[in-house]
Amino acid sequence: MIGDMLLPTVVMPLLVMLAAAAASLRLSWAPAAGALLAILGAFGWIQGFRLNHVLEPAAMDGLWLMTLVAVLAASLGRRQGAALMLLGLPISVWVVWVFAGSIGPVVWISQALALLVPVALVALGADDREDSPKTTDFWMPGFLVAPVAVLAPTVGLAGSIKLAEIAGAMGVVMAVCWWVARGAPLIAGWQVPRLWQRLLPCLTLPLMWVALTAYHLVEVPAVALLAAALPWLVGSLFRARLEASRWWLKLVVLVLVTALPLAFSLWYVWPEQSLY
Repeated sequence: MIGDMLLPTVVMPLLVMLAAAAASLRLSWAPAAGALLAILGAFGWIQGFRLNHVLEPAAMDGLWLMTLVAVLAASLGRRQGAALMLLGLPISVWVVWVFAGSIGPVVWISQALALLVPVALVALGADDREDSPKTTDFWMPGFLVAPVAVLAPTVGLAGSIKLAEIAGAMGVVMAVCWWVARGAPLIAGWQVPRLWQRLLPCLTLPLMWVALTAYHLVEVPAVALLAAALPWLVGSLFRARLEASRWWLKLVVLVLVTALPLAFSLWYVWPEQSLY
């Protein structure tokens, strides 16, 4: 069973992204194509596409729709990409319209604000600016990837293995983007397309929808989901100080802002009765 879970969650996305990394040495669009193929492939493998209900999407369909928007946004400039990611707002309404009557005003407002977070990460994040002086800073993009390590096990423990697997696949894609964008130039001296680093903040949009889908469909407590955003918050608010810090201090902070919310979220959703 574990092997069956690892194939769509880790093995397939990793192989696709490694192939995209090799292809990107010659093809500048390979990172976008690889990310799209890896996430849509994982989604189709785990959840399946409802091709006969394209005009009547479900909440789960928001995952691949948000991914499509994110990849397209990464292919544009920073400002244009952030503007395109605003499409996440009408998409979010469209895919939950079937049970929109049961969603209160506070939840609608909270959902809109949550989807504006990835837009802000793209529009304001130093990791996405082409003129960023810290283009060789290895650890800072890790703050964008870290919420996956909190979200996937939390959602899985709370009751949705499918959502946890899809989040894990997104995490693999984001991790490869991070390591290729920052690791390849530092370790091997490769000149990789800037699209690798632009993909990272953009892919936070479908990741955010994983959290919102978990709230809507699995009823994962909002507090447990909010805790996963701590790495984004710390990485954004203290970016200047972190960039000026030594590498080991960045690593310590990254581990702490991942481990603490992970422990809290797992404790919060831990079932009262034993799982075995």
